[in-house]
Amino acid sequence: MTTTSTAAARLRSGLRLLLAATSACLGLGLVMSFLVAGPVAHVATSMVWTGLALLVTVPILNVVAVFVDEWAAGRRAFAWAAVGVILLLAATTIYRLR
Repeated sequence: MTTTSTAAARLRSGLRLLLAATSACLGLGLVMSFLVAGPVAHVATSMVWTGLALLVTVPILNVVAVFVDEWAAGRRAFAWAAVGVILLLAATTIYRLR
């Protein structure tokens, strides 16, 4: 096993953990929003928004991981395609935030 494939495996494991954290954050935030009231309700809202932000972040990081894998494997065309996807995601995000 090479260093690159070890790094790629670690990155994929990290993405799986991030997806699990996203699910936990969204689930707990939704449950809390139905069960709590008063000052604690802001915590539930914050958890839901954090979960949604993580939910958007996971696919972006997945495309970055594909870029790293493809570049390391020498498949430059697929790496540049991943860069194109990242640029499209960035342009869409900037357009929607205007």
